[in-house]
Amino acid sequence: MRPVGLALCLIVLAGLLAGCARTADRDEAAICASAAAGLVTPARVRVTDAGPLPRDVQGRPGVRLTLAPDDPDVVLPWLVCRFAAEGPDPQLVDLVTIRGPLDETHLVLLRRFWLGSEEASAAAREETAFALPRLPFRLAYALQQALNALPDAAVYGLIAAAYSLIYGLYGRINFAFGELAAVGGLGAVIGAGLTRDAPAAAILILAGGLGTYAAALHGAVLDRLVLWRLRRATGQHGLVATIGVALVLREYLRLATSSQPLWVAPVLAEPLHLAAAGDFVVTVTPMALLLAGAAALASAGLLAMFRLTGFGRDWRASADDPLAASLMGVDPRRLSLRTAALATALVGLAGAGVTLNYGGIGFDYTTGLGLKALIAAVIGGIGSVPGAFLGGIGIALIETAWSAYLPTENRDLAVDVLLIVTLVMRPGGLFGIREPVTRRQP
Repeated sequence: MRPVGLALCLIVLAGLLAGCARTADRDEAAICASAAAGLVTPARVRVTDAGPLPRDVQGRPGVRLTLAPDDPDVVLPWLVCRFAAEGPDPQLVDLVTIRGPLDETHLVLLRRFWLGSEEASAAAREETAFALPRLPFRLAYALQQALNALPDAAVYGLIAAAYSLIYGLYGRINFAFGELAAVGGLGAVIGAGLTRDAPAAAILILAGGLGTYAAALHGAVLDRLVLWRLRRATGQHGLVATIGVALVLREYLRLATSSQPLWVAPVLAEPLHLAAAGDFVVTVTPMALLLAGAAALASAGLLAMFRLTGFGRDWRASADDPLAASLMGVDPRRLSLRTAALATALVGLAGAGVTLNYGGIGFDYTTGLGLKALIAAVIGGIGSVPGAFLGGIGIALIETAWSAYLPTENRDLAVDVLLIVTLVMRPGGLFGIREPVTRRQP
């Protein structure tokens, strides 16, 4: 099958599988934990483990909690909750304890008068905070904000590095990276749909692999059909062309998904409880840690590739002097294709990470994501891959800190002002070159 045909099949399949996705396991686990608190009140119970269950014969998703009651007279070692098979929000429809299923009357009373109440929320916080390390509130709050920034830092860093790969080679910016991240996210929807009830490792491998492959395939095709043909264009023809590509991809994604957001169950989304300050609990999801680790490994692998492989040598030579590199045997067309595929693979990994961490992605969301990553790349030093990753981390921390301590409506304005100040004070970014370099295309 031709690459373009395969890409079209991937996107259409994503739309078909979207209806098979279910809501987040962490929401189901939270509802089940709240139900456990209602069953043992006024005693306390601590959740020691939570995991999703395969759908039953009626197609209902479920979650199983392992519990540790504070009162030795309370016998509730585990709890199984089942939720409605359809619907955007989890709805508790069945509850099983060691004594058997909860009768319908008690289940209705639990749903109506306990779940979602202020008392249930307070009890859940107390149970979660029980036996956790204690921290001063200010320190715990700051730690929580730093952990909240991990997913955004990983995503911004990956896309910013992709901007730097292209800019470092050609001195141009590809404005279609936001839409290519959406392509990667839809590839992850396919993988998550195909492995819906499989172990988390299988979901991550297939969803992440398909998302990365789909974006890299689109990026290579676009480089061959559009960007390579404009390599000698003067003025801003290449820049305008990437804006046109972004608009085409945006409409292409809208038609493929029927303008509906695609949702899947976030993977490894059960929060890990790290510390507490009163009833405030510091949490982080395994998926956030995994996404941050994947971005760190990608950055280390990219730097090693530039130093140790022939591709890295060719890229550095062509970035310094493309004409001399071509005269020394570097094939510029092959290098352009490989660079485009590598850059868009990073973008696809970021899009897949957004889908797996937050549960969904849409074509109308990723344009802003691409622009935020571009700001991170410029501040870090456009053309510098390490600087791009550091810029992504910096922007994510600034956004999270601003949202935590200052009015949220001014957050984007603060980031834009930081970009202007950086361009005025140091046009090459914090870790990039001070002045732009004129490149002669072979």
